[in-house]
Amino acid sequence: MGRVFEGHTNALLLIQQLATAAQVAGYAADARAGRLFGVWNTENPADGVHLKDLPNGRYRLRGAKTFASGAGQLARPLITGALPHGQGWQLFVLPADAQPPALDRSFWQPIGMRATASFRADLTGLKIGPEDLIGPPNAYYQQPAFSGGAIRFAAVQLGGAEAAFDETRDFLRSLGRTDDPYQRQRLGEMAIMLESGRQWLRGGAENAARPSAATPEGAEATVAYANMMKPSAWRCCAWPGSPRRLCWRATAPCRTPAGCYFRHRRGRRCGRPSSATPSPFWGPMQRSRCCWPCPMAGCPTAQISPDSPKP
Repeated sequence: MGRVFEGHTNALLLIQQLATAAQVAGYAADARAGRLFGVWNTENPADGVHLKDLPNGRYRLRGAKTFASGAGQLARPLITGALPHGQGWQLFVLPADAQPPALDRSFWQPIGMRATASFRADLTGLKIGPEDLIGPPNAYYQQPAFSGGAIRFAAVQLGGAEAAFDETRDFLRSLGRTDDPYQRQRLGEMAIMLESGRQWLRGGAENAARPSAATPEGAEATVAYANMMKPSAWRCCAWPGSPRRLCWRATAPCRTPAGCYFRHRRGRRCGRPSSATPSPFWGPMQRSRCCWPCPMAGCPTAQISPDSPKP
């Protein structure tokens, strides 16, 4: 649930930076009472959130947010919406416990992140007042806070990658496979990627904590570092051969068990004299991606389950 916690922290930081003293005190009391916050910004431009004028400074909402993490659980989502007459984007807090949005749960069919409940949330017909507005128009997009937030969710991704590494190591230990040279190589590659991610995260934190980070030049430097960090952190968390049991629970297609073993055998076969009689087994395997279950008809690996022992 790291992604939901990051959103909760982000919302409270934005409120502390942009809201009035009375709003900060009120929402701090909500947080202490156990009410979850979050940030909903992503939307389909065709049906994004708009604020429509009502008397006494109130607004009626129209439109929806997508990837609304924590939907159905958040009591105080912090949301962006377009003001009328082209006045810009306005942050507001929706009292979702009193006015719940309509949720489309079919929108969110991910691999491995279903628990974030990042549904489509339709706010059409809900109403907010001036006391719900946070900061001036377009405040949400001020730098470096907007792009610098990538440092926080990169930390969440790195934590998930470390959990996957621990699960992989424990799984191999349970099979007695930690002495296998191929599995050792895989664990070593994963450890190198994780350490790379830690270095990027440490650098991002130090960059954002500089005294000059709030200046225009400092903000630009923080944004530039965060933009470098995002693809680098993704690569650190996207190693091949993810642990089979984690993938199995997430209904993800996994690589063939002992895939390195099969590649080793294929390499040994290629090194033989060309006059050797070809094996019918290796023909289709050469063209296959060696994924489980194997897409090649008649391939012997088609019957191998995720828990099959090494051949």
